[in-house]
Amino acid sequence: VSAGMNFSTPAEEVGFVDGDVILSVDGKQSPNVLDSRFMSSLINAHEVVVRRGGAVETIRLPEDMMQRLLRAEEGFGSLRMPFVVDAVSEGSRAQGHLVSGDRVVAVDSVTCTDVTEVITALDKKKGKDVVLTVERSGTALQTTLPVDTAGHIGVVLKGIEELYPIEHVQYNVFTAIPAGIDRAGQTISGYVRGLKYMFTKEGAKQMGGLGTMGKLFPTTFDWQSFWSITAFLSIILAVMNILPIPALDGGHILFIIIEMIRRKPLSDKAMTTIQTIGLVLLVLLMVYANGNDIYRAFFGK
Repeated sequence: VSAGMNFSTPAEEVGFVDGDVILSVDGKQSPNVLDSRFMSSLINAHEVVVRRGGAVETIRLPEDMMQRLLRAEEGFGSLRMPFVVDAVSEGSRAQGHLVSGDRVVAVDSVTCTDVTEVITALDKKKGKDVVLTVERSGTALQTTLPVDTAGHIGVVLKGIEELYPIEHVQYNVFTAIPAGIDRAGQTISGYVRGLKYMFTKEGAKQMGGLGTMGKLFPTTFDWQSFWSITAFLSIILAVMNILPIPALDGGHILFIIIEMIRRKPLSDKAMTTIQTIGLVLLVLLMVYANGNDIYRAFFGK
């Protein structure tokens, strides 16, 4: 991603600078930044190599990086998307001023490195003229355009697949199965590593229930996103179910192991008591998680 990333405050505190281009994560070259596992690998990394301007820098992440992010209630960062014109709307005032491929780099002499910065700057100039600094074929030029009352200048922007090189990998039935197993294994590994944060103050605050699960799905249907998230939720339920908690399958497995060691079963009274305690804990956990959703819905963070 040639424009790099914008980083949150916790990420900046450990050494990242807006615009850094991720080159490798723990030695893995050219990470796939569109992969849902990218941010997880970045947060849990020990060493990240970035390109900053013309130099290459190595950033070592602290062991408590995840807790810092949870404490700040911020993500790690987001991809920078430059404001690049794909087409000029027919009849708009931008005709004759902007052409396909133009990249807006400043608004009223204020540098803008990301599409959101340009959109925010235009929104502040609704109904007024604005001076845009544009890069065209390696040359910088300025042009003055009116901004309509909606904050638009009459252009269509290029999408991410047109701005950054995308490699499409096709799988057949023989390669899809091992690839799916590998992805499932990595997802399970990442989720299990993250379970420890449930027992921290920062992690407990981020727990969610049905509302949080619903927000994982995109607002518009996309088959790949839908089934990827569905598979992820299935993996979460599977992992939770084999935890050694009474009332879950993992609890039953634990009882069998105990019986194998003791060479006799637990008493019915002990089993009932343990199962009841496990069930109460699960209900309390469910109430707490969904309570967090309700609290966030009415009071924000």
